[in-house]
Amino acid sequence: MTTADLTELTVRLRAAGALAFVEGVRVTGLTGPGFDWSPLLTDRQLLLAQGIETEGARVAAVVQDLRLLATPASWSGQRGRVRIEDFLPRLLLANSPEIADSVARRVFGRLEDGENGELATTLSSLAINGFDNASTSAALHVHRNTLLYRTKQIERLTGLNLRKDGDRGLVWLAVMWAQGSPRHGGPLPSERCGRRLHQTPVTSSRARSGIRTDDNEQPYR
Repeated sequence: MTTADLTELTVRLRAAGALAFVEGVRVTGLTGPGFDWSPLLTDRQLLLAQGIETEGARVAAVVQDLRLLATPASWSGQRGRVRIEDFLPRLLLANSPEIADSVARRVFGRLEDGENGELATTLSSLAINGFDNASTSAALHVHRNTLLYRTKQIERLTGLNLRKDGDRGLVWLAVMWAQGSPRHGGPLPSERCGRRLHQTPVTSSRARSGIRTDDNEQPYR
């Protein structure tokens, strides 16, 4: 994203009545209630993240939450309007990145070498498919018996019991963190969008924030 891109968005926001300014690789804007975002939503690459109604003392905290929301929402491939409540688990992970990394290491740490990469892919697919063997076998194009064999190997190497809800939840969180965070460099198969993004998190009522970031930014660090 160029300086000209950032300046152009700043001008558009100010012309619409926002208090807009460049903030590093993004543009942030504060507006009052009733701000019209519809002209910006014509951009098909725009992500509009909307928060809860906010009083003045809470604006800074809500804006930070929306900064965190922008990244997992954009990496998920969504466009248009998204809300904080749509990404609550990812935001919990983003607010505790070191703990989230520990979860990912606990689940995938012993599966990340070259010999076990296939098992990491299998475990990720199991979580994505709700630990349903039929759906996972179809997604991986393997026989059900092959999947069962891999599952036993995964349990042996990780010490997880994939029949227990607690361990399944841990795997689900690890996969979610890997898919939604540029921090993770593991072998998990995730659909990541490499296009440049226009991201505009906002809060409703007293104050709103518009943020446009470069896709190379890694705000979790």
